[in-house]
Amino acid sequence: MRAAQGPSPLERGETLSRFYTLGTPMALWSLRYRNAELDRPVLVPAPELERHHPGLGGEWLNFHDDDDIFAWPLQPLSAAYRHAVKDCAVRLAGPLFSWTPLVHPFYWSDDAVMGPVGRSLADAWRLLGATPPAPTVAA
Repeated sequence: MRAAQGPSPLERGETLSRFYTLGTPMALWSLRYRNAELDRPVLVPAPELERHHPGLGGEWLNFHDDDDIFAWPLQPLSAAYRHAVKDCAVRLAGPLFSWTPLVHPFYWSDDAVMGPVGRSLADAWRLLGATPPAPTVAA
């Protein structure tokens, strides 16, 4: 795998600081593949992040709806997941499906999911010292 990676810190995964899972079935997979080392979560932030972006830090938010049969909290998987992941229970409001397992496709359009993701990304942008683009003026 290392041979296939590019030379930049981004391509090597050294700048991973934010990770969002929406309706992930990882907990279900851990039941099926008990010996697949699923007890070791992705490291967020990447161990090398501090070298590239000091003080940025990171977070992993896992969004799940109790009516989504594919989505489960990840913290119960192991102590490592309890430390690495913040589980966020949401109530998705998909049209006609908010109370059924068919709710799974609606994470991307739900404010309870996109609001925290947007705030997290905006916080990272500010911490990086980036400046927003100048407003455009309509002609």
